[in-house]
Order: sequence, then structure tokens, then C-alpha cells
Amino acid sequence: MSASSNFNSHQSQQIFMRHADVTISADSNSTSRSYKSHTQQYQVLRGLIKSVRQEVQIQKTALSLEILEFKKGVRAQNVIFTTYLADIRKEVQEQKAALSQEMDDKFKGVQDQQAALSHDIMEFRVKAQETLIPSPLSCQSLLIISIEVVMPKRGKVVAAEVRSLLLMVVADLVLVMEEADLAEVVGEDLRVKDITKVVDLTKDQEEALDTG
Repeated sequence: MSASSNFNSHQSQQIFMRHADVTISADSNSTSRSYKSHTQQYQVLRGLIKSVRQEVQIQKTALSLEILEFKKGVRAQNVIFTTYLADIRKEVQEQKAALSQEMDDKFKGVQDQQAALSHDIMEFRVKAQETLIPSPLSCQSLLIISIEVVMPKRGKVVAAEVRSLLLMVVADLVLVMEEADLAEVVGEDLRVKDITKVVDLTKDQEEALDTG
């Protein structure tokens, strides 16, 4: 009985040990597979992260290049715009200077023409005063000479006509000329009534002419 019992006990131990080895082996295989699976997942995840990082770096580099190109384009456009604006300002200033010079020249020309016209008018007035306005003595002498010339031929009527004609001529000249210009020619106190007095014959002269 003792030997049989020991044998059974030994068999039981062997069976248990075998079962334990199988269980341990199964657990070990399961753990190994699980580890390999996790390792593979980690490698895949790491590869994805690396790929994402590379893609981000590529996109970042491309974006940086685009930004640089954009900045270069903006700078080039700014240079072109600044140059164009400077050219416009220069052209406007040149046109403004030319217009100002033209206006100055025209204004100077108008002033010169006005001065020349004023000078011509003054010369014309002086010549008119010298040629058209006789002195009182010359008027009186002319009247007396005219009367003396016509009296022997036609008498008192012709003398009166000559007198009236001379009075009209002198009166018209006095009305045309300005008072200041007339004063410079014949004196400060000479007026229309003075000229009329100069050319007017006295009663004694008329009687002398009538009796003559």
C-alpha cells in the first residue's frame, strides 16, 4: 500500500508539474505576444508622430518661403509705388513751376504793355497840347489877323463868322482836354470863360472894325 501510494503521489506531482509548465508556458507566450503587439503599436504610433512632425516641418518651411516671397513682392511693389509717386510729385512741381513762370511772364508782359500804352498816351497828350491848344495871345492874334484879312472883302458878316468859328474850335478843345492838362498848358487861372474873354473882341475893337 505504501509503495502504491507513493507512486500515485509521484504521478500526481508529475501531472501537476506538467500542467504548471503548460500554464506558465502559455502565460509566457501570451505575455510575449502582448509585448510584441504593444511594441508594434508603439512603433507604428512613433512612426505616425514622426511623419506628422516631418509634414509639419515641411509645411512650416513652405509657409516660410511663401511669406518671404510675399514680403519680397510687397517690398518690390512699395519701391515701384514710391518711385511712381516721386515721379508724379516731380512732374506736378515742374508743371506748377512752368505755370507760375508763364503767369509771371504774362503778368510782366501786361505790365510792360500797360506802361508802354501809358507812355504813348502821355506823349499823345503832350503832342496834342502842343499842336492843338494855342496860347491866348496866338488865339487873339489869329482872330485879329483873320478879321483884318476878310474885312476888306466881305465886311462885318464874314468877321462875325470867323469869330464864331474860332470860339467853337477853342471851346471844343477845352471840353476835350482835362482840366489839369489844360492848366499845365495855358496856366492855372485859365478856364473856358478866360479863353472866351481872350478871343472876344471889345466894343472899341468892333467899332473900330465897323468904322474901318
